[in-house]
Amino acid sequence: MVQLAEQLELGLNALRRDAHKDDLSGTVRISMSEGFLRPVIERLSELRRAHPALRFEIHSDSRLVDLARREADIGLRIGRSPSPALIERLLGHSRLGLYAATSYIDRRLHTPRLKIADLPRHDVIGWDEPLRGQPPMDWLESRGAKNFVFRSNSAQAIVEATVQGQGIAVLADSAIRGTQGVVRLETDVELPVVPVYIAYLKELRTVPRIRLVVESLIAAGKEGLR
Repeated sequence: MVQLAEQLELGLNALRRDAHKDDLSGTVRISMSEGFLRPVIERLSELRRAHPALRFEIHSDSRLVDLARREADIGLRIGRSPSPALIERLLGHSRLGLYAATSYIDRRLHTPRLKIADLPRHDVIGWDEPLRGQPPMDWLESRGAKNFVFRSNSAQAIVEATVQGQGIAVLADSAIRGTQGVVRLETDVELPVVPVYIAYLKELRTVPRIRLVVESLIAAGKEGLR
């Protein structure tokens, strides 16, 4: 009964949102990790200036929401979903880098360069569950990082710990861009570039406000949303 009630409530909420599906008004709910917030909100703000009747709800969570159950209209994510109900399009590529605060560099490195073979002896800031299997942690662990002095499932917490000089972190360039006191380290090994997909239900592809947001974010990706 509880599950049925939840499904009915989800259906009612979807009907309310779809009441404006033939115009560029109404609410669009977008799910993404914190690392994408700054560039995405910049683009959404531009959209609202052009279309003031649009409303946005941003869900920032380390958990992947269930788009098929309409927990969100659009999802930005690394990796693809096996669900046949979704359309997934490449948004862009997220470039990862090793970052450290100038205070950590002064204390431990003395230069903004790091030999990856030396990574195991450094303090490292890492991701906690449920993000342990994501590319940043996979890369760190494959390179011998072991002294994890700070872990979190929050990108904002990871960035703040990096700013405070807690250690070295793998971060997407887009997540750290513009942050004062943090330096992208020069390394002798290239870090991965990971694909980012924008996903939405097939049944929403003709809804004007959904189509507008999707196409706008894809255009932003082509311009350098990474």
